[in-house]
Amino acid sequence: MGTIFSFVDKMISSFGQTIIGLTLAFIGFEQVFPDVSTPYSSDILWVTLFMFIGMLMVAWIASLVAMKFYDLDKEKMVEIQAVIEERRQKVKAEQKTD
Repeated sequence: MGTIFSFVDKMISSFGQTIIGLTLAFIGFEQVFPDVSTPYSSDILWVTLFMFIGMLMVAWIASLVAMKFYDLDKEKMVEIQAVIEERRQKVKAEQKTD
């Protein structure tokens, strides 16, 4: 499970630079990224706001949609807890025999 999490984390993290690069290319920075000496423009403002607020809102909405269609109710949670407890008891029994 940890390996899968690490893989997904690295994959999503690598998309960050790609998204920024594509967004900046979209507003005209195809050869060089803006730096401190780049004059302010409304395009840079809107891209910054989209990246700062818009991307978070999209992610939150995606999370809400995913949670809405996730089948986890009280009965399923009780079942999962029972399986976990069974595994825990099995591990304890194996440790006592070792």
